[in-house]
Amino acid sequence: MIICKNCGNEVDENEPYCHYCSHDIYESLEDYQISSINNIQKLNTKKRRLTTLLVACTIIACFCIPILRSHKLNHNVALLKQSSNKKYNNVSQIHYNDKINKKINQHVETSKVLFIKKHNKKQL
Repeated sequence: MIICKNCGNEVDENEPYCHYCSHDIYESLEDYQISSINNIQKLNTKKRRLTTLLVACTIIACFCIPILRSHKLNHNVALLKQSSNKKYNNVSQIHYNDKINKKINQHVETSKVLFIKKHNKKQL
């Protein structure tokens, strides 16, 4: 919004005349061009900031997701090794360890399938 120099009311930047007093908002073409350039520069700056933010978030996600997944898998493997070294005291421990084994096996199978799919896409 631009403020009319004659009456002080706010006028849309794209309007050549004030709707209240009919005063020429852009007294010269140069003022209008400078205003347009400033508006374009502001929009470009906002777009650059948004693009930079999106790129940064994507890069961070690309590094964090695999690290978090491998940490979870390593944690489950460590639990499995730890539990396999101990004697089972009751049935609930056996059931818990079976669940861990199933999850690890599912994760390994899923990883294999994804690897095969990626490999097949690269060959195409």
